[in-house]
Amino acid sequence: TKFSNEVLGESSDIGVRLVTLTDIKNVSVLNKNERRAALDRIREYRLRVLAVDWSGGGEDFISTTTYCVIGLHIKTGKTDCIYTKRASLAASHQDEAKLMLDEFRAFQCHMLAHDAAGAGAIRETLLIQAGLPLNKIMACVYIRASTKKMVERHQQRGERPYYQIDKARSLVLQASAIKAQTIRLPEYASSKDLTSDLLALYEDTYETPGGSDVFLVRRNPKLTDDFAQALNIGCIAAWHVTNSYPDLSRAMAIKLTPAQSNFAAPPNVTYD
Repeated sequence: TKFSNEVLGESSDIGVRLVTLTDIKNVSVLNKNERRAALDRIREYRLRVLAVDWSGGGEDFISTTTYCVIGLHIKTGKTDCIYTKRASLAASHQDEAKLMLDEFRAFQCHMLAHDAAGAGAIRETLLIQAGLPLNKIMACVYIRASTKKMVERHQQRGERPYYQIDKARSLVLQASAIKAQTIRLPEYASSKDLTSDLLALYEDTYETPGGSDVFLVRRNPKLTDDFAQALNIGCIAAWHVTNSYPDLSRAMAIKLTPAQSNFAAPPNVTYD
């Protein structure tokens, strides 16, 4: 922002984007974002997740229910979004629940991960009543908790479990995985209307009264981030249940040799 304002002379109050258009294009290498093309690929994946970011309308009413089909590729180990779509703005809660059940069956998904906060609870109830087993649903709730685990399971007595996800840390991990090309997306021309949602997210920090900085991920209020949130929920769900978070240092070829590691911290040396 400072560079834009002071060097380029351009007005800007938005921080640094998590990913760039080039990053998106670099990973948009899969099938066309067409249902039939995606269905033809499902056997390539050892785990398939239907991930949903439900619409709450949003303050500016540009938010729409958006879903992704996420798969962990058997051969490459990469996390692929093979299909994504926005639901119609005119769709009712019942319509959206039916759509997700249809897609869950069609893609033979192993689990459904969704944003369970707010309006998500209503759709989840409909899905459960329609017969979707509880053990195939991962209810996710975003929190801002930089001092806790990024993903943490919670269960109150007599209630079903849900998962708290650190919003900022998970979205930064997603962005890093895109930059490292361990997440792949559908062919760009056919998916850009959805994958461009990733450009809505940017880094921001603010200083607390105690003088420490708090890192946040915010959305450009002029843009929608529905696809970015659905993709994030799906990736986190797939990685968490399989304990297969991406090795970004390996993907980016960043690694110390044993000699360098010993130099950085000699063996048998302790520090007070």
